[in-house]
Amino acid sequence: MDVLSKLLQSLKVNGRSHEIEKHLRAAIKLVEANYGLEGPVAWKAVDRLAALIAKVRNVDGLGLEPHLRSAAVGPTQPSSRDSLSNFALLLEAKGPAMTEKTMRDNLVGKQETLGLAHPSTLTLLCNLARVLQVRGQVEEAERLLRAGVTESEMLLGAHSLCTLTFLNNLALVLQQPIGSPEAAIEETRREEATTTLRRAVEGFTAVLERGHRSTLLVAENYAEALEAVGNDSEATEAFEETYFIARGSLGRLHPDTLRYLDGLCRRHEAFGRSEEALKLRRSAWEEADRASRQPRPSEQPPPGLSMTLALQRQLAAALVHIFALKEDASLESPKTLAATIPPTRQRPERPQHENHEQGMPLQGSTQQQQQQQHQQQQQQPVQQQVQKPEQQWHFAAATAEAEAVSPEMQEAEALLTSGLDRGSAALGAGHNAVRAIVEDLAMLRLRQHRNEEAEKLLRSIIETDELESRIKTPVGQVKKLITLSKLARVQEALGDLRSAERTSRQVVSETLQYRGPEHLETVGAVQNLALLLQSMTGHQEEAEQLLREVLAAREDLEGASAPSTLTTASYLATFLKRTGRFKEAEKLLKRILETREGTLGPDHPSTLAALNNLAMLLEIRGKKEAAESLMRRALQVSESLYGARSQSALSFLGNLGMLLQGMGRAEEALDCLKRAWEDSKESLGPKHPNTLTFSNNLAMLLESMGRLEEALELISETVAGRKVGLGPTHPSTLTSMVNMASLLEEMGREEDAERLYRETYELSEASWGQTHASTLAALNNLGMCLTKREESLEEAETLLTKALDGYARTLGPSHPDTKTAMQNLKECLEARGKSQEAKRINLIIQREEARCKAEVSAEGEVKEGGCATM
Repeated sequence: MDVLSKLLQSLKVNGRSHEIEKHLRAAIKLVEANYGLEGPVAWKAVDRLAALIAKVRNVDGLGLEPHLRSAAVGPTQPSSRDSLSNFALLLEAKGPAMTEKTMRDNLVGKQETLGLAHPSTLTLLCNLARVLQVRGQVEEAERLLRAGVTESEMLLGAHSLCTLTFLNNLALVLQQPIGSPEAAIEETRREEATTTLRRAVEGFTAVLERGHRSTLLVAENYAEALEAVGNDSEATEAFEETYFIARGSLGRLHPDTLRYLDGLCRRHEAFGRSEEALKLRRSAWEEADRASRQPRPSEQPPPGLSMTLALQRQLAAALVHIFALKEDASLESPKTLAATIPPTRQRPERPQHENHEQGMPLQGSTQQQQQQQHQQQQQQPVQQQVQKPEQQWHFAAATAEAEAVSPEMQEAEALLTSGLDRGSAALGAGHNAVRAIVEDLAMLRLRQHRNEEAEKLLRSIIETDELESRIKTPVGQVKKLITLSKLARVQEALGDLRSAERTSRQVVSETLQYRGPEHLETVGAVQNLALLLQSMTGHQEEAEQLLREVLAAREDLEGASAPSTLTTASYLATFLKRTGRFKEAEKLLKRILETREGTLGPDHPSTLAALNNLAMLLEIRGKKEAAESLMRRALQVSESLYGARSQSALSFLGNLGMLLQGMGRAEEALDCLKRAWEDSKESLGPKHPNTLTFSNNLAMLLESMGRLEEALELISETVAGRKVGLGPTHPSTLTSMVNMASLLEEMGREEDAERLYRETYELSEASWGQTHASTLAALNNLGMCLTKREESLEEAETLLTKALDGYARTLGPSHPDTKTAMQNLKECLEARGKSQEAKRINLIIQREEARCKAEVSAEGEVKEGGCATM
């Protein structure tokens, strides 16, 4: 055992933590082989191994600390780390079901030989309750913990560490819903949890003092309980007090202190105090950096360098967060405005606002769970629309040009690059701390649209892991899958959809093998694959099937009202809308709105997002008055919360303007769109992508009002700005190019229009493929332009037929854009004298219109323009 201890410490010091778990697993198997898993000899051997785990629990990447705090009785009870049951759970050697069985069997044996009131039996009772809690058996866990409190108080007293530990864990169970994850937590249970934790804090303070690690942990749980009952001011005070006491008693750079600092900073950021969080993070990093640069023997790595690099990464992330908030005055960052192109004429661009949240398994305390959720990122690909282009908001919103001049982004990049250089030189490219920085830098490059560099960085991580055999360990496998998921995002950004598909399918396959079909990581991987496939030709049916499977899985695993479930439902609704199934999409979006209003309140950003999405669909379905009411409500709330000039409010204002334009209220629409454009230009600058989206939409409105010269000047500026900021082949740039060509055509400059249509079509086909929305729109509009010349009718028919085929395959026969393409081809066939073929297409159009009107009539909501029109 002594040899193993020295080996593990050596591996820790040298950054080879991926090998530690392998040796620990081998040790437990050796114990089983020699002594079995029963009796004092086996227990003593396992006790010594558990002590080794405690020594190396802070090793990067091993993940022992969350397990320790989740599964063990906590650091307050010394025997908690010494039991066989706790050790089995700690390493997840047998899985939750086998762990529970082992604990129950051991509990029966200890009750028979030692009695329920024995400290060892109580320890095991507490461990079993925690396992039951993790497995969702909340009522039985609560029953066991209440029994433990009673027995421990009678045997050991109200202020014994065992009793106080039971109180802490009971409070955590009281904050968990009973029955299903979506079940509401009764207010009385929350209040009891708060009272119980207050009592536990007072007891730990009396027994161990306020600055003891165990007291601080329970104090953190108490702060979270205060937050859960809505007492934000006291909760903030409690979080701050916990951090500052830890800083004084444990030291500013102690791992626990830094964890409390990270939690406090995340709360500052969540409540709009990002500058305060940045100041705290900067102070901690500067102190750690100074300490790591103290003189040392040349052959030794700098002391605390891994910790310094971790703080450096957190500081860089905080700077990016500050930059994002400057983009949007709301609590959420503005997301990229993604445009698509309809046939015949360009419609304005719209925002679709959607959050993505991924559920995580319970980790013992609410804060630890939230922190791990915050660190997990999941893909949010651009969702393309054709008939009514929408803005898809992402957390990475700015163009490379905007980010290049941002002092926050410049400092974040400098921190990551300097950290990479220093870490590689001192620790080696394969060290966990260096690996993490490389991954962060890759994601920063993706934000900056430096996609080739991002891909190169991620591939270097994979190559290093394979070279050092890291992927053979469970921890290494998890890290590999996370890196591959990010690589798929980069490949998609590069336009290499086939490679992105292969990578995504690999992630799904290996996650399924490693985690099983019902694990949330597997569900998330399948969702990412579905979102990718829906933008690829020939994969629409598979994408829909996968999205439906993911929605069903999330409802089963997390509950119908869980944020991640609603996000998946929103993705499915968007897909249904794209493919013309508006009735089913509307039902889903109404369900999302009702649930978010009930769980988050009417003013939450996610509720506003749901309002926005439902309003846009209602407009498509011809329910324009209802759509206007929802959009005005979203605008009013956004202006009151974030200010009239926030990008959130301006996006809703622009949406309202386009809705009014569709209702024939051009002057009201002009007021909305012009104000949105001018305010965005003043706050973000004339070349910002949000500003350029507003200018694109305003130009289209001016065109519809007959103010063609003004429209041409504005759309020309938009095209030029997008070419510089986004590049000539970006979908938004192609959108504006088609818009400009359409305007030139209307002004009688048909040669210029044809030339621009052809340029757009060639760029889009080469970059995005034959069935991309931009390609089909340019193809269709070029065909319509050519129908004006008799000598070009044959080419026009070829182009329009190709466009119709693309729309039918990607959007389905009932989608408005497909019907528009049908109408365009019919007119071309009539011009060529092919009356029979034109009649056949006209019959199809009439059948679709009749079906649509019958569907609306069946709902009892017949309105003028009740179907999506062409």
